[in-house]
Amino acid sequence: IERSLAPDYLSPLAVKVSTSPRMKVALISPFTPPLVGGLERVTATLAGGLKAAGHEAFIVGQFASSRHSLRDRFTRVEPERSFRVGDVPVSIVPPRWPLGLPGSVVYGLMWTPGLRKPTVALLGRAFRPALEPLVRGVDVVHYLGVGTDTIGFAAASAARAANVPLVVQPAMHPGHWGDRPLDAELYRRADAVIAFTRGEAERIASLGVAADRVRIVPGSVDPPPASDPGRFRRRYGIEGPIVLFVGRKTVDKGIDRLLAAWPAVRAAHPTATLVLIGPSWNGPSPAPAFPAGVVDIADASEEEKHDALAACDLLCLPSTGESFCIAVFEAWWHGKPVVVADVPALRESVGACDGGRLVAPEPRPLAEAVDSLLRDPALRSEMGARGRALAAEHTHERTLARYLETYADVLGRRRAN
Repeated sequence: IERSLAPDYLSPLAVKVSTSPRMKVALISPFTPPLVGGLERVTATLAGGLKAAGHEAFIVGQFASSRHSLRDRFTRVEPERSFRVGDVPVSIVPPRWPLGLPGSVVYGLMWTPGLRKPTVALLGRAFRPALEPLVRGVDVVHYLGVGTDTIGFAAASAARAANVPLVVQPAMHPGHWGDRPLDAELYRRADAVIAFTRGEAERIASLGVAADRVRIVPGSVDPPPASDPGRFRRRYGIEGPIVLFVGRKTVDKGIDRLLAAWPAVRAAHPTATLVLIGPSWNGPSPAPAFPAGVVDIADASEEEKHDALAACDLLCLPSTGESFCIAVFEAWWHGKPVVVADVPALRESVGACDGGRLVAPEPRPLAEAVDSLLRDPALRSEMGARGRALAAEHTHERTLARYLETYADVLGRRRAN
């Protein structure tokens, strides 16, 4: 596997964006912009980059107005419609099955041993009438998501009907998301499967995907816009140290563990403030009573988020489900260290550059790591500088070139066969 995988994802590029032949790419994912999330951001950035480089790209998904649990994706729909995000066309398509019980039956089949084939067939047909006309005439179908979702096998079916390559990008969280048997079934049908990190690539290959079909494409992040840390502090009346959380407020992102760790941090640093920035609260309803020194911001703008990143002393994101983690790289761009869960994807970034602390995702080690960094400004500065150097290498241009290299490879293989 190690010899067959793509080269290290920070090695020199084999292709140049400007010399790639013009292509038309369909980007399909369960959720689309303007929803906020890591994969939605990857999709929008890729679509915009393709168009800026002279290619044609459009996005197709099931939801663009609200995010739903996996079960609810089988029983809820949004109206079929088309709109634009910037200059990128977006189409929302509903499944063929009606609301309620039929979708629940399909969802139940996914977890029933021995019924994988009928499940795959139902999922493949669910969006076929809507997807097949959209992908007619494209060069590549690029699905961003996993097999245990509503639209993945439909994307595979549409690619097969159009006789074009299928590229799958699962953004896998090994052990948590994207490595179930049904997911592996989808990956094995793809002409290429894209991973963000070497560890993710090795896990994909271990699921039975031919190693020469696995490609490592690094994530990318924008350099920070002009920001005003004083403006953020004045808005919320914060004078002491700031520990920042940026992400969806969900259990897999570690929000409960961070809140449990906070009283110990606050006891050691009475003037410290924990700032939570995320698009929604997805914990207990209503949101729990916060301990002292917590500011919860539900709908921060990009400007306010970057003001917070500039104002904070460190980012703490004890997420156990990460494949790249844009928030970590954004914090690094601002020169801030991070405290994150010791999971494979983050070992390849945080561990590689020593831009923060990798800890067990439990309250006590989280509190100890945050406390130690708050006590050491010099170390925070050194870690932040090392992180910034790594973040500067993760450019959109480099990542786009990797995508185009993957597309060219799968198209070349198709022609050769």
